[in-house]
Amino acid sequence: KKILSMEQIKKRYNGEWVLIADYETDDLSRIKRGRVVAHGKDQRKVYGQLGKHQKINLATRYIGDVPKDLTVILAECYRGFATTKSPLILVFWLCI
Repeated sequence: KKILSMEQIKKRYNGEWVLIADYETDDLSRIKRGRVVAHGKDQRKVYGQLGKHQKINLATRYIGDVPKDLTVILAECYRGFATTKSPLILVFWLCI
């Protein structure tokens, strides 16, 4: 599968969840381009593809307008910088 710009991804996969591999980001950590390895309207099915793609940089995104009746929880993962054995910290943001 070829590398697509985020604009191409938005046009091609509007209204779907996408799993993007080998992505590049800009200075604000927004995805600029990447390779869509899974997509679909069912979030669970797209997330189910995570194990099939053993890539370090994988991202999931919903492409399109988020439905008004949807509650979104965003999670950020942090690992300490001192060692790779530092604990993994999850921070959740509830957006309603």
